[in-house]
Amino acid sequence: MEALLTGLLARVAFTAIASLLSWRVWRFTIRPRFYPQEPKELPYWIPCKNRTTLEYFLPSREPFSMTIAGETIYIATSAKDVNDVWSSSKTISINPIAEQMHVAAGLSKEQANFLFQVHHEASYNVNKVKPVIPNQYFIELHHQQLHPGPELEELIKGSAVPSIIEHLNFPKGAHPAVIQKEGKAIIIEAYYGPKMLEMFPNLSKDFTEWEHVAWKLLFSLPSFLSGDMVTVKQNLFGSLATYLRLPRNERPDEAPFVTRIEDMLREHGFDEDLIGTCLFFHFWAINGNVYKLAFWLTAHLSQDPELMQQIREEVQPATKIGSIDDTFLSEKCPALSSLVDETLRLTVTSSLARQLLQTTVIGGKTLEKGRKIMLPIRGLHYDESIWGASPDTLHPKRFLENPKMAKNTSFRPWGGGHTLCPGRFLARRMVNVFVAELLSKYEIGVESNVFPRGDGARPAPGVIPWRKGDDVLLRLTPRGVRT
Repeated sequence: MEALLTGLLARVAFTAIASLLSWRVWRFTIRPRFYPQEPKELPYWIPCKNRTTLEYFLPSREPFSMTIAGETIYIATSAKDVNDVWSSSKTISINPIAEQMHVAAGLSKEQANFLFQVHHEASYNVNKVKPVIPNQYFIELHHQQLHPGPELEELIKGSAVPSIIEHLNFPKGAHPAVIQKEGKAIIIEAYYGPKMLEMFPNLSKDFTEWEHVAWKLLFSLPSFLSGDMVTVKQNLFGSLATYLRLPRNERPDEAPFVTRIEDMLREHGFDEDLIGTCLFFHFWAINGNVYKLAFWLTAHLSQDPELMQQIREEVQPATKIGSIDDTFLSEKCPALSSLVDETLRLTVTSSLARQLLQTTVIGGKTLEKGRKIMLPIRGLHYDESIWGASPDTLHPKRFLENPKMAKNTSFRPWGGGHTLCPGRFLARRMVNVFVAELLSKYEIGVESNVFPRGDGARPAPGVIPWRKGDDVLLRLTPRGVRT
């Protein structure tokens, strides 16, 4: 009996292993030969150790697919394919994914869908040859506020620059969280005036907590697995809704963008809670990257005294008591510009997602309607064929020595296509001012010996966050009176 049972188990095991091997050979070896027009699928067992997913498909750099939790997702690996995806905006779109995000944030499916449908009767579509959906109108409002022009100048010179100067004027003996807390406060004040932080002094802290748990929203985890995310989300959404309940005359310093987006949503019958939910995604985008970019710039500068002194001397003509010549920083400081670009290259490593509205050919491969495609920016920014050996090492003069690299198709810190980040002008100018004010006002010493590590395990849009506990501790000594 025992021998019979042993033999039976052996036959079952053999059958299972043979079936598994047969399935694998069929799926990853034989089937691709019958369907060469489809992207090859990443094998579940990669046959060579210590090779990344991207390296597995080198040197072809052709699009491939992965199966995750039963869903097939395409991956674009070359700069050309990534740019072709952005150029195919009629057949490949972010809208279905953005709609799902709004549902995950708390809107009903009907409310979220409303934001992605054309409403011809809406006031913002009057006299428009091509009416736009509400979500596209949001982008137009960002362009009005953030593209070069009088509104951007007022936002920067009337609010952001004075706020940066004020927040970097530390009382003697103070030990503030220089960038994490103050960086967010500067942007919140620029968009909402002082009223928001007067009402909610812990808003910057809440947003910091959000940055640590937001990935649970991105992955649509159920509430019983994301209680911490739900709590901080409710705090932030509630703060925005309460602010919106104030009469306009009690919040006169808010940016035009906030007023316009509120007016548009009220026209469609959205109340303060719903407007707060919609507005939060823009609050997140506006607040979520500048302070992280400033952090990484400060971290690199603090580790390289020679570079710090070079940048300090370059920006010095722009700094005066109580003011900074922002135009000088943008136009006359090539070393600072190169450092910012190189820091963006190293720290913008997130993957962008799009969904196919129609079957589309990218990189010679047929991508099926309804599936998602990922655009891993890290693969572009760390490509040795473009950036040379050791692409993970800071080369602060890279863009100074070769300015054309800033227009290379493998340099995409701001995304691309019609979704190119509208906040890029504001972000660059704010970090320019931050660095100039910090270096001109203080001598900087480092109290921590370990360079911070990026938290790649925690998905985040844009600039990568640093790991918890990897703060850069600085010793700031006033440099004396400026002229």
